[in-house]
Parts: sequence; C-alpha cells; structure tokens
Amino acid sequence: MVESINSLIMIETIFFDIGGVLFEDFEQPVFHKMVDRYGLSLDIIKKGRMAAWEKLRVGDISEADYWKSIYDAAQINDDPVWAMNQVSYIPFKENWQILGQLKSRSYELGIISNHAKEWVSKLMVVDSFGDYFDHATFSCDDDVKMGKPDQKIFQIALTKTQRSPYQCLFIDDKLANAESARALGMGAAVYKQGQDLSEILRQHRINI
Repeated sequence: MVESINSLIMIETIFFDIGGVLFEDFEQPVFHKMVDRYGLSLDIIKKGRMAAWEKLRVGDISEADYWKSIYDAAQINDDPVWAMNQVSYIPFKENWQILGQLKSRSYELGIISNHAKEWVSKLMVVDSFGDYFDHATFSCDDDVKMGKPDQKIFQIALTKTQRSPYQCLFIDDKLANAESARALGMGAAVYKQGQDLSEILRQHRINI
C-alpha cells in the first residue's frame, strides 16, 4: 500500500544522513591510525567504542569523554586528546554539488543524523555546509536524544516540514535506518560510497 501511494506522490523534501553520504566517515580513519600507533586490533578499539558511542550520540557525554572511554576500554596508556585531534571532516564534493542543484530546483533539504554535539558544530560550518539545508535533526539535539533507527527521530524531523511522509525521501548509508524511515511512509534509499547519487535520485523521479 505504501509503495502504491509513493508512486503517485512527488517528492518535495529530501533528508540526508551525513557520515558516509555527504562526508567521509569521521571515526574509521582515526581507528586505523590507533591500530598503527598502539599495535592493537581494530576489534578491540571498536569494542570499547560501542557503549561510549551510545552516550555520545545523544549528548550525554562530551567528545573528550568519548575518546577517554575508548582508551580506557582498550587499556591504552596515552592522552586521548591525540585521537580526538585526528578527526577530520572531508566532504564528498560530488554529492555537495548535487545539493546545490537540488536547492536550485526548490527542493526542501533536511538532515537526519546520529551525531555528537562537538562534531555537528564543526561540520556544519565546513565550506558553509549548513547553508544547503532548511532544517536539521541530530540525535544529540536536546529535544531529540534518540538515534536512528528509532522512528522517533524521523517523526521529529517530519514535524519540521509541512509535507507528508509520502512527499519525503531519506538517504542513508545503513539499511536499517532506511527501512525505519520507509516504515513511516517515507521514501528511502541506501547510498554506498562510490555510487552515483544523482542516479538514486532519478529512481525516485527527482531529476537534476
């Protein structure tokens, strides 16, 4: 039923995830540097990350505490500030060009992303990135404190647009997140690095 409704309604609002869709992953390069620096396995580092990330993404701990938790779990005797300083914000420029084209076609653009407050404050000003968007919903926002794939974050994002879920498309790099949005009636697509984002949009009758 949802698919038949979506086939009759044009998309007016496009929501994007950030990491893996519009920016390169923030953490993975740091984890690999930690492997080289400390001679640990990637699994050990990621294991320590899991519990800390659940707190960071909803704003319950700072970025500094996040890295300290990873260091403590992996029993790394060093200052975690080193790892924190390795985080970089590298955009997928080819996808940013598409954002500009969508704006010129009067599409409403939004963000739905699991993120840390410190990272949000930095990435949104990279080359005026935030200017592309009409609104943004982050898991770390004080009025959200909930991450994807929980449907609550999508419902909060939908309140920021005047469109119905059927008029909205969500693009993420994780299938579980896309499926959660789709269950609410939104269009959804999974983007993997190297794909042609414009082709994904065309599949949803969005031509740029």
